[in-house]
Formats: sequence, C-alpha cells, structure tokens
Amino acid sequence: MSFKSIRDILNSDILSETKDIGYSDRVLKSTRLEREIFRDIRNKTQEIKQFEEEGRPILSSIKQLINDVFQAFYTITPKMLDDKDLSPAAKKVNKVILTKLMTQEEYATKKSVCEGYEIPALEATMVFMRELMPNLKDIVKSLSGSEDRINTMEQMAEQCSELLAELKQKLQLQSVSEKKTVSVANKLESKREQYSYLEKQADRATNMNRKKIQEAVAVALSKAIDSAETVKFVILSWGIAMTIC
Repeated sequence: MSFKSIRDILNSDILSETKDIGYSDRVLKSTRLEREIFRDIRNKTQEIKQFEEEGRPILSSIKQLINDVFQAFYTITPKMLDDKDLSPAAKKVNKVILTKLMTQEEYATKKSVCEGYEIPALEATMVFMRELMPNLKDIVKSLSGSEDRINTMEQMAEQCSELLAELKQKLQLQSVSEKKTVSVANKLESKREQYSYLEKQADRATNMNRKKIQEAVAVALSKAIDSAETVKFVILSWGIAMTIC
C-alpha cells in the first residue's frame, strides 16, 4: 500500500493497527515481590551476570530469559503476557523456550520441588541455563532462520516505533507539509512490511526446528529438576533455610 495524501493516511488503519510491536522482554507476569526476590538473587549470583554478558550479543533478551526461567520454576502458576506486548526477541525466542519448558510432562509432575523455594528454584535455573548457554547461538538460529535475524527485527521494531511517533506528531502540526507527512507514512508502512516478512521467515524456521528445540529443552529440564531435588533433600536433611540470605 502506498499513501498519496493525508486523507489516505487517515482512512487507513496505520495509526491504530494492533500489530504494533511490543516492548517487553519479559514473557511471564510477576508480582512486585517476585521481582524483588529475583533482583536480590541476581545481585548475589555472579554466574547469572556471566550468562548475561556471554549471551547478550546473541540474544538481547537473555537477562529476561534467565529471570523468566527462575519465575517458571519458582511460581506455582506462571502466566504469560499477551504476544502483542512482547518484543521480537521475547516473542520469537524466549517465549518458545519457556513454552517448551512449561509443557514438558516432567515440568508438570516435578516442578513442585521448586515452588516457593528460592534455593531449589535458583539451582534449577542455573543448571537449565548451563545446559542452554553452549547451544544458545544454534537455538536462536533455529528459531529465526539466521544468527542475526532477531537482532534485525529488534532494530526494525524500534524504527517502526520512531516512525509512528513522528507520523502522529506531523499529523498534529498543521505547519508540516502534506508531502513530508505522506513520506513518513510510506516509510512506516514499508518498514512494517519488511518486519512482517522477517517474522514469517522466523516462524517458518521455528516450525521446521520445533522437535530439535523441544529435545534440547527436555534434556536441560531433566538435569535441572534432578539437581533441584538433590539440593532440596540436602537442605531438608540439614534443616537449612531455603531462602537466599
């Protein structure tokens, strides 16, 4: 679609489309207390920061993925945000990993070992991430079709947001020429079409590699739960508190 006038813009849905890209890198909802608990854990766990540093060039939402993995183990009934609220990285990578994790039979039957217990939940999170990290680049590629597609989508999402804000501003200013306003609208529409194409390519790659990702997550989950069970058994045997002081 190509706009030729402001009338064309106002008669379109370019300003109100719900397909606007979200911004949340978190996939799971959390309470204020849960956020504070993880923030405290992260500050005291150097390995989490190492994971973040190593993973950031590959996946911009790695920090939030680690947070959500902890949330998935710690919370009794974790709930996901709507897709429309998620950033490209969260939607195309983090959510897929978390969905695979939370739909495993072993997750449903054994996750109670971690629920409400900080130390077992942290142990499960760390073991899960240790298994995932060496394969992170391959996982991102498998879920998007190329190593840099997710980062490209993130950049394009930001450009769409900036163009939308600029378009709204120009429509409010009567002093701006119609030509300039139409130009911004066409740039925005073009970016959205490019983003849509990349999203379809990523979805195709995800569908092709669904089994591969599921197997990787299942292995990581099994080791994570086993380790959490061992830690909890030791803690109960010694009468140690299950919170991180």
